[in-house]
Formats: sequence, structure tokens, C-alpha cells
Amino acid sequence: MAWLHGRPSTPAGYAVRSGLLDSCSPVDLFEIEAELLAAGSLPHYMRVLSPVSDGAEDAAWCARLGRDLGRYTHTHVVAVEAFAASFRRTLSSLHPDRADVLRAAGAVLSVTEPLAEAVASLLDAEQEFISDGPSEATGPAQNLLGAPWPRGDLSRPCSLDRAVHIHLLGCVPLGEAMRQALYEFRTAQAVRVMGLDASLIVSARFEADPGAFFTALTAPMKEDADV
Repeated sequence: MAWLHGRPSTPAGYAVRSGLLDSCSPVDLFEIEAELLAAGSLPHYMRVLSPVSDGAEDAAWCARLGRDLGRYTHTHVVAVEAFAASFRRTLSSLHPDRADVLRAAGAVLSVTEPLAEAVASLLDAEQEFISDGPSEATGPAQNLLGAPWPRGDLSRPCSLDRAVHIHLLGCVPLGEAMRQALYEFRTAQAVRVMGLDASLIVSARFEADPGAFFTALTAPMKEDADV
């Protein structure tokens, strides 16, 4: 019952704890656990551990990126609040029945310090990407079930919500999902300017230097003859 007690199982992870723990007897707790399992309220949590990664390395990558870009805007408190809101919003949209069960159990989200730092840095990095992005970035609202559309709205933050979608739908470790979401957002910005044919070269440039200025990311492709 470790997940029921809200103990994150990875260094850069989170857990959902039943808020009824403080007032329940052991018998009540077993009944709550059985109800949650029967309702399938937390299948994503019990399956997210990847056989090759727990997402900690990717979370550390995210934590460095915002700082490397010189941004220190979001505190850990703000980051945890943003993550909790995104988790609640996304779970309610994708699995309203599971969200209802968690609400009824008084669920409490527990977040580790490394994850809080990674989320804060993700928010900072995305803020920098938006300020150093296409001159015209508005468009239709993004559908976060897929990667951001280059012609969609890239003027508003969406990477955290996109990461939570990837995490909950694909059972991808959260750190890995956050890194993928930042990659998708920055790539969509560059492809908006350069066109879909440039997607591979943009990907190579971002992998080589995630903190590259937008002008470097969208430079003429002839400069990449040996990439």
C-alpha cells in the first residue's frame, strides 16, 4: 500500500495519497484500496515505471535547461501548484470516473523536490522559448492529445499539460514526458518558420543545443551539410 500512503517511488516522482488516512482504521484503508483498484483510479501510477528508466535523468535535464537559459522565475511552490492543477485538469478530462474516485477519497498529491525543480525549470524554459520564438505565434488552440501543431497557438504555455497527457496516456515516466514536451514545443516553433521539410534538421539542432537562440535554430539549412 505504499502508493496509498503517498510515498513517491522514484527520486523525481510523485504519488497520490488518500486524504482519509488520518481518520481511517486499518480495515477502512483496505476497503479504500480495494475500491480504488476496482475503479482503476491509479493504473497509470502502477505502470509508469519504465524497465529502462524512471525518468530521473530526463527530469534532471529539464531542471538544468531553464537555469542554463538564465530563467529563475518560477518557485518550487508555484511549480507544484501548476503541476497539481495540470494533473487534476488532465485526469478529469481523460478519465473523469477516476478523478471522481480520487476526489471522494480526499486525494493529496505528494511531489519530490527534484520533480518540483524540474517543473519550475520547464515552466521557465518554455517562457524563454515563447519570448524567443516566432514573431507571429497565434493560431487555433492546441490539441494536447498530440504534439503541438506548428500552425496552432504557440503564444501560450502548453508543455506541462502536454507532458501530463503523455505521462497519463502513454505510461511514460514524467521526467521523460516533460523532456519530450519541451522538445515538441521548440520543434513546432521552428517548423512554423521553416516548414515541415525542415523537421529533421530542427530536431538535430535542438538535440545538439537545446538552449540555442531561435535565429540559430531556424538558420538556413545549408549550414547543416555535415549534420
